[in-house]
Amino acid sequence: MLIKAEGKEYVLEEAGCYAFEIGEGLEVEGLDFERVSGFMEEGGVLEFEPAYYDSWCENCEHGKGGKAKSYRFLAFDFYIFTKEGRIVASSLDKDYQEHGVLAMEKKGMVDGSLLVEVVLCPNCGEYSIEVLPCDF
Repeated sequence: MLIKAEGKEYVLEEAGCYAFEIGEGLEVEGLDFERVSGFMEEGGVLEFEPAYYDSWCENCEHGKGGKAKSYRFLAFDFYIFTKEGRIVASSLDKDYQEHGVLAMEKKGMVDGSLLVEVVLCPNCGEYSIEVLPCDF
């Protein structure tokens, strides 16, 4: 998948994902790299924004050994919604964009949510994905 951020293009392929982490204790049927990247591809234009972390890129180690207190990355977040431990939608879906999570919850369509954080190193173009539990 091709994304644009800050006037540069990046290709997000599975080989460029140096870490895919699912929060401890999370058990969601069908939650894997392919499903998460599929949501991202269907989401259209993804807007990555600058984000700062207290550690350098694990892949290229850009900035390692320097005196920086924070390191610049590009990040994009979205949500995955579940019902009885199964994925039913994401915040990138048309249903979510038309109705919102509260309407989906009132209709009994969802009972849980997960935060998906995609962090891209602007130096090497490699990225990580972390999935964490989240309350509505």
